[in-house]
Amino acid sequence: MCIFAPIIKKRNAMYFETELKPYTMEEINARIDQAEWESAAGLGVDTEEMLREMDEELAREEKIEMAATI
Repeated sequence: MCIFAPIIKKRNAMYFETELKPYTMEEINARIDQAEWESAAGLGVDTEEMLREMDEELAREEKIEMAATI
């Protein structure tokens, strides 16, 4: 299973269940600080790996959706 699958599902659920609102500058800066901390701690995933995993997950979802329509 793709490590991003739970994130994608949670994001989709949040998008449809809540009203969208813009981030405050404090929220944006907090996200940047968190990302910088994670990067410095070596907790990040490189872009190529992330994109590969997302492509694999989307392909799996498409395959499931196509199988459901047959």
